[in-house]
Amino acid sequence: MAINLSKHNKNERGFTLVELSIVLVIIGILISALIPLFKTYTEQSHKKTQEARMGTVRTALADFIIADPKRAVNEKRFPCPASRTAPIGSADYGVEQCITGGAGTCSNGVCIASGTGGKLVLIGAVPTRTLSIGGINMNDAFNNRYTYAVSMDLVQPNAMDSLTTEGAITMLDDSGVDITTVAQFALVSHGRDGAGSYTAAGVRNGASCRSTNRGDAENCNDDGVFRDNLNVALNERVGTSLALNDDYYDDSAAFTLTNDDDDE
Repeated sequence: MAINLSKHNKNERGFTLVELSIVLVIIGILISALIPLFKTYTEQSHKKTQEARMGTVRTALADFIIADPKRAVNEKRFPCPASRTAPIGSADYGVEQCITGGAGTCSNGVCIASGTGGKLVLIGAVPTRTLSIGGINMNDAFNNRYTYAVSMDLVQPNAMDSLTTEGAITMLDDSGVDITTVAQFALVSHGRDGAGSYTAAGVRNGASCRSTNRGDAENCNDDGVFRDNLNVALNERVGTSLALNDDYYDDSAAFTLTNDDDDE
């Protein structure tokens, strides 16, 4: 008896295609469900990394003021910023650069800006080697170098005889209103877009700074004013704004030596 192999193979082939279609639909549903979870996990991971590294830097700054680990002396000062452009492994990488000059002076990846009351502000990277902490703490969760700004008069020996010594840095809240005009230092992560930052390799990030003074643009212009997303009235952070408008803000900032609720 002859068997119709053609008909049998055709039916089998059609059944396999149906199965494949069902599998693809199921995979698509699973991926759609997992994407938001993965995004949430990634955001939480970045947040934890930011908190850990910024906490490490702040603790190291406090320790440096009390007892300079490099020289084993009590200098009672903040360290100068490190170069933002020094290549990894170079002699200047992570080492404080105490440049001199007036506002607008830039040398070896460190710049000087005008601050409060006619004082000056040094702006650069975190001096991880000077602080005796791991080089990874120079970079934020997005692998860009933090911006570390410090009041220039507070890097002089014995400038921090009192921990309440006023600085020259202005910090703005989420509405652009002064939180303080006498911050001693500022530590800024430029967020996911990296606008205003330098990469881990010491190259200026290609993301454009916004022309407006709102949102995170204030952290992008190398002056003595920085912006946090703190709501002073609520005494809490209002979160980032990723809408593509003047209020766009994806940065993180700190401006005291302790993990207080008002500046993390």
